[in-house]
Amino acid sequence: MIKNKTTFNGLLFFALFLTVIATQKYAYANDTQYPLFKVSKDGVSFWLVGSMHTGNKEIINDEKLNSIIDAGIGVCLEYNPNDREGNSKVGKVVYYNPPNITLEKRLDSDLYKAVSKIFLQLFSSNSDFEDMSPYSVANLLENINLYNKVGLDSFTSSQSIDHYIVNRAKTSNIKILGLEKTEELSERFLAITEDEWNIYVKGYLEMFFCELCSKNYFGHIRSSYERTPDPEHSYKNLMEAMSTGPKISDIYEKLFFGVRNLNMVKRIQSEVIEKKQCSVVAVGAAHLGGENGILNLFNTSGFTFLQE
Repeated sequence: MIKNKTTFNGLLFFALFLTVIATQKYAYANDTQYPLFKVSKDGVSFWLVGSMHTGNKEIINDEKLNSIIDAGIGVCLEYNPNDREGNSKVGKVVYYNPPNITLEKRLDSDLYKAVSKIFLQLFSSNSDFEDMSPYSVANLLENINLYNKVGLDSFTSSQSIDHYIVNRAKTSNIKILGLEKTEELSERFLAITEDEWNIYVKGYLEMFFCELCSKNYFGHIRSSYERTPDPEHSYKNLMEAMSTGPKISDIYEKLFFGVRNLNMVKRIQSEVIEKKQCSVVAVGAAHLGGENGILNLFNTSGFTFLQE
C-alpha cells in the first residue's frame, strides 16, 4: 500500500465561494453563508442547501439549519455516509484498477515512465504502484504539488457544512439518505475512456511542473471552499481551476457534473417529491450552478424555487 494514505484524500467533492457579485442571477440575504432555497413541486416543498465537503471555520450553531433539520422528516445528501459497503465499492472503482489490469497498461508509455519517476519512491512495492488507477495518479500529483497547501492547510472535513448537517441530523434522530446510488457513482468513472484518462493524468503532470498553472489552480480551488450564498460561484471557480491548471475542464464536467446532476434531480423527484422521504436536500454547491446545474435542471423539470 501507499506509505502515506492521506495522499489519496482528493478534492472529489466541492463547496462554496467567497465573492458576491452585484449583478448576480439570484437574490439572497446578506447574512446567509451558503446557498439556501425553498423548493416546491406538485404541492411538496423541501429545503435545498448548497453544502460543502470541507471548511476552514467550524460551524458552532446555525439556527436556520437547526430549525429546518429538526422540523424535517429526513435529510438527503449526495451519498449516504452510513453506507460503508457501497462507499467501499465506489472507492475501489475510483482509486484502483480492474482485476488483472495494471497502470502500465492504462497509460501511454511516455506518460507512464514520467509518473513512475515521481511515484515509485513513495511505494513499498511496485505492485502497489501498478494497482493505482489513473484518477489516483492525478489525485496524488495534486496532493504532492508544492502549492497544494498554500491557503488550503486550514481546511478540514470536520469544519464543513456537510459535517454539521450530518451531526445535527443524528442528534435529532433524523434519518439520512443518499441521492446517488453507488453504481451510478461508479459508472461516472467507468464512462471515462482510456484516452480521456491519459489526457486527465497528463494535465496534472504538466501542472505539477508549471508554477503559474499551479498557483492559478489552487487559488481557484481555495476560493471554491469559501462559504458564500452565490449558487453560481462554486461551479464557475472550479471550472476556471480546471481551465487554467490541468486544462481538463470537459473531462471534469463529464466526471463530476453532467449526468451526476441529472441523476440527482431524478432522485429528488422520486425520493423527495413522490415518496416524501426527505425535507432537506444538501448537495455540494458546485452542483447547483452552470448550464447543466441542478438549478437549471429544476427550471426545466417543473420545480419552483426561491432563495432565502
